[in-house]
Amino acid sequence: MADNFGALVRHERGYGYRGCTVFQAWGGESIITGDFESQNGRGGHSAFESRYFLPDETGLPAHRGTVGMRRGQRRQDRSGFVGSQFRLVLNEMRSFTAIFGFIVQGIELVDRIAASGNALGRPALRSIIRNCGEYHLSR
Repeated sequence: MADNFGALVRHERGYGYRGCTVFQAWGGESIITGDFESQNGRGGHSAFESRYFLPDETGLPAHRGTVGMRRGQRRQDRSGFVGSQFRLVLNEMRSFTAIFGFIVQGIELVDRIAASGNALGRPALRSIIRNCGEYHLSR
């Protein structure tokens, strides 16, 4: 999952997260983005040949600050598969199992975006990933 995410961050195949909007925002819970095709949760493509793939079950807990791939809609043809959409978690989510990363900086911004969501999860704040790339921590 991390390889997929990294390749989409770097636009290795000519597409990725740059320009993606946050299409779902759940106050105190999470925000969802990564649909670079439709910008509404119905599109997206993995960085691999196949559109979707079965994610690793990392066993990592979904708690405040974690990042995970959003599983596809529970349709028979791709049940539990992931592509490019991902979730930034703001509160413990026991049933969310595709965790692969952690927010290093800027969780307060995620809180603000999430708080703008209405009862249907539609964000009032238009939030766009303007730029993205690798972040190297100095040790």
